[in-house]
Amino acid sequence: MMAITLDISNSSAQEGSSRASSVCFRKFINWVKVVAKGEPSLRNLYLETAVELLTAEAGFLEILPIQQTLEFKKQLKIVYNLLLPSLSQEENIVWAIGVPLSPIVFYGTDSFYNLVTDQQTGKVKSEMISDASVSFPDRDNLLMIYAFILEHLFGIVPLEDTHFVITIHENKNGLPRYFRVNIDNRFTEVFAVGQLPDVSPDVLQKLWHDDQDIVLLSAYLPLDLFRFEGISVISLMDITVEYTIEAIKTAIFENQNLEKSVFYRRVTDSLKILIGDQRVHLGFIPVLRLNGKLIIDRKTIFHSKQISVDIPDEDTEEFYILSARHFIENPRIMFLSDITFDNQMEAYVAAMKNTGVQSHAIMPIYNDAEVVGLLEVYSTDEILLDERILSRLHPATPLISRIFKSVTDEFDFKVEAVIKEKYTSIQQSVQWKFKETAWQFLRDSNANFTVSNEKITFKNVYPLYGAIDIKNSTSGRNKVLRQDMVLQFNMLITVFFRLNRKPGLPLADHLAFRCKGILDEISLNTSQIDETRINEFLDSDIHPFLHHFIKDNPSSQIKNHKKQKIKSDELKRIVADYFESLVPENGIAYAHRRAFEKSMQLINAMVSGRLDQFKTEIQPFYPAYFEKFRTDGVEYDIYIGQSIEPEKKFNNLYLENVKLWQLSSMSSIVNMSHELLSEMEEPLETTQLIFINSGCIDICFREDERRFDVEGSYNIRYQVIKKRIDKVRIRETGERLTQPGKIAMVYFNEKAVNDYLDYVHFLQAKNVLLDDLEYLELEELQGVSGLKALRIGVVINH
Repeated sequence: MMAITLDISNSSAQEGSSRASSVCFRKFINWVKVVAKGEPSLRNLYLETAVELLTAEAGFLEILPIQQTLEFKKQLKIVYNLLLPSLSQEENIVWAIGVPLSPIVFYGTDSFYNLVTDQQTGKVKSEMISDASVSFPDRDNLLMIYAFILEHLFGIVPLEDTHFVITIHENKNGLPRYFRVNIDNRFTEVFAVGQLPDVSPDVLQKLWHDDQDIVLLSAYLPLDLFRFEGISVISLMDITVEYTIEAIKTAIFENQNLEKSVFYRRVTDSLKILIGDQRVHLGFIPVLRLNGKLIIDRKTIFHSKQISVDIPDEDTEEFYILSARHFIENPRIMFLSDITFDNQMEAYVAAMKNTGVQSHAIMPIYNDAEVVGLLEVYSTDEILLDERILSRLHPATPLISRIFKSVTDEFDFKVEAVIKEKYTSIQQSVQWKFKETAWQFLRDSNANFTVSNEKITFKNVYPLYGAIDIKNSTSGRNKVLRQDMVLQFNMLITVFFRLNRKPGLPLADHLAFRCKGILDEISLNTSQIDETRINEFLDSDIHPFLHHFIKDNPSSQIKNHKKQKIKSDELKRIVADYFESLVPENGIAYAHRRAFEKSMQLINAMVSGRLDQFKTEIQPFYPAYFEKFRTDGVEYDIYIGQSIEPEKKFNNLYLENVKLWQLSSMSSIVNMSHELLSEMEEPLETTQLIFINSGCIDICFREDERRFDVEGSYNIRYQVIKKRIDKVRIRETGERLTQPGKIAMVYFNEKAVNDYLDYVHFLQAKNVLLDDLEYLELEELQGVSGLKALRIGVVINH
């Protein structure tokens, strides 16, 4: 154990100097006394003896200056033994005692001091995280202090625990490690200095829980009104992997606002931390496909040594295609020494070594079952790269996959945009803006000015979003697939039973046995069917055998072991009937899937037709941008506001008109989908969802996607919420919010939902909606909290 005073936040000014904070062990000793009373006799004796030792010197019970605490090492050791299990190995415990509510420590384990201080200089080598995207140290410190004050003096319980994060740079490689500083304040007391301000608890509650406005909170409750006595117990937890993964997530989230070089540097720096070696470099090579063929686009490749080697471009591209195809066929890491699958690679390997590369590996990165990119890991130093080292990247591979997927998606969008540029028209409501921008481009081009592409943006528009989804579409697809496959394999077993009568064909019996195994698997297993594996079995084992049998079957009669005679044309007919059943358009082995798809088409056609009425019913009164998206159901976006039509004065009544249409159209869709049930071979139901935004947003036309999207980091939140609420559940019950026969309206702000409540009451009076309105609180989603919802049933017109 060591007794050294340190500020592990490495702050230039110790936080403790800004408030009255004193070290005192009185509350800790009282806590030990209380615990001792409830313990068995042997444990009680141990604790009482510890109390006697702690109180033997009167000075230890008093308020101590931090420098004086070092005189009581014996007592401090007893405190350590009481707080940690007696059999704990001290060298594995990163633990210390500090000034109340502070990162300043004065006693701790050797492991703690060895971790946070430089062994040669004795200086603190840790510092509080100051990256604005991760933590705000001053604010976090104040949050911890005010959480303690509000809980102990005002009875306001904090929503979550507060903690610090520090970074420590390892001397051996210069890479940081990240530690969460957990501060236990159970043995700290807070006292008011004089009269407390007359502040309403409701005001404090709102400032704390809703706004967390530290500036205003400090104005109401200045820290110099309080003094703190006691100790804080500090422990460090290594969160390097967790923190690094979050840093990559943050970079991905901010990707659109970053230069590509900055984005990839942030990602590669984080991956180096995971690997634990600064000398390792990483390259990103997306696997792009055009019409199913592998292609290479150098603009999408970053920091790749594979692409930059000094060999002809055509050879580089050929190697890339070969290696990408190799990974698709052989999904495993490839090291430079393993490149033997083609003689053409000798020149590449030689060129790679000429660049100074000592070790090199390529990892295939998958999205689902598809290779979306190749991650290069290489070094010019003598580092042995092996699968053990590369396994440190595994926690990040889902995020690397997302990066590659975004690149491949962006490539596909660009290809699609070129196509749409020639064949897709712009909606009339915003066509004027595109014409103005096109004219400015032509005018500046003719004047020999430097021409830049102007963003087509509409500011301060009101967004309205709705989604009509097919309930349980995924499980429904799996169910009909299971039904069709049960029929198909029953037919196969019958075919092989008939073929097995032919002497000398035991293989038919074996294949029938394998088919029975798969049939049992399909019939009994309720999870998703591995359709790919089953199709591979059919295409590689079953169907070639049957085709071969038909072609080679002699025209003479065939005798079976029961001396029965079966004509060869009868066998051909049995096999032919099986293959006819596999025709998707009319085969019986596709009957349930056809019925399911037909039901979906009926619903989507109905929904699409109903939504298209917006253009004739609503848009004539005031132009709005309206766009539909096909998923398993239909989603739509509506944007309306002054900037959409600057020549016509915008009035709020146009917005209210759209809101009422939105709710009315959802009600009619519920009835229309219910009417369609009688026409469906495979009955499907729809769910209806509306997201109510509390204000305006800015939208911008994305040329790569040929569609409008939100503009600016603040407005991105709207888009994020839209993408995540389709499967949201009700808090505590776990029930899905969206249900057939009902309309769900998700919102944050109570004021924003008032208009919809008026329309709900109006439609109830017209016997369109039921009198069963529910007010619901929803579970937290990733990055989204505080969601609420209204849900109401629709009157079904029989």
